[in-house]
Amino acid sequence: MISLNVIVTGTHASLWLCTKHDDNMISLNVFVTGTHASLWLCTKHDDNMISLNVFVTGTHASLWLCTKHDDNMISLNVFVTGTDKC
Repeated sequence: MISLNVIVTGTHASLWLCTKHDDNMISLNVFVTGTHASLWLCTKHDDNMISLNVFVTGTHASLWLCTKHDDNMISLNVFVTGTDKC
């Protein structure tokens, strides 16, 4: 259950990279498009309920980092966007 998909289109290249392994529930997704690059990175392992998400887009970078472990109820969330960081 592993898949890899890449697409490029238009005068501004768009890249879509998707890798999945359903046995371990691991996925990696990357997307880049337009003159301002957009990056989406998602890694998941459902057995341990761990996820990592990163998103960057536009002239002002946006970062989203999420790590979860539901057995121990641990979560880490980080979001940065715009000229003022949060």
